Amino acid sequence: MELLYKSWDSNFFGKEIYDVLIDNDDLTHGLTIPTKREAMLQANVSISEYLKTTFLLREGFDWVSTTICFRKTLTPITGKRVMLLKASKDDINEVRRFLPGMYKHSRFFCDKYYPADAADRLYDEWVVKSYDGSYDDGILVYKENDRVGGFVTYRKNLTFLRIGLFGVNPEFQGKGLGSKIIDSLEGMCASSAIKEIQVDTQQLNNSAVKIYVRNGYDICDIRPWMYKRV
Repeated sequence: MELLYKSWDSNFFGKEIYDVLIDNDDLTHGLTIPTKREAMLQANVSISEYLKTTFLLREGFDWVSTTICFRKTLTPITGKRVMLLKASKDDINEVRRFLPGMYKHSRFFCDKYYPADAADRLYDEWVVKSYDGSYDDGILVYKENDRVGGFVTYRKNLTFLRIGLFGVNPEFQGKGLGSKIIDSLEGMCASSAIKEIQVDTQQLNNSAVKIYVRNGYDICDIRPWMYKRV
């Protein structure tokens, strides 16, 4: 059993944060989690690893949120799509204006473990760092009448693309724009070497879950986020 210090997370949130790494052998040998005074411990294991999940609960961890992992194998796509554009600096500023409160189902909104403004600060920085390529590889936007209707950040590998943040401007919601953005992203990927798209969302984010299921994404894993303060 090992505690992995999360340096970026610790510096950003102003507290020591560690990932708990558990091997199956740890469970059979009755090992306990090392203690770190005044630290926050977190674990993210697959729901299929039920022995690890049970162990963490017995060790006093809280089940804070649940991530649903989706993926879709791409096939050649034809048809007309909305146009996604590489975000400009003005686009980023507009996204940052409608971003606060967007990810209300995020684990970072758990005020027992994070400051009240933690989630909004984190996602704001995520957008900025995706624009300059220092976190995700880039950010694409959909625009209508010079307004940003929605955006998506992404990270590319040789054969798959991973969606980071995905959001629709509240003023544009209820018009099916989310599905159109996903469809357009798939079209861009299908015309390249990308064969698969992967994305995670929170179980409580019912609208996002519906979008991915409706657009042919399959659930490939379910992962609870579990926390404990020492």
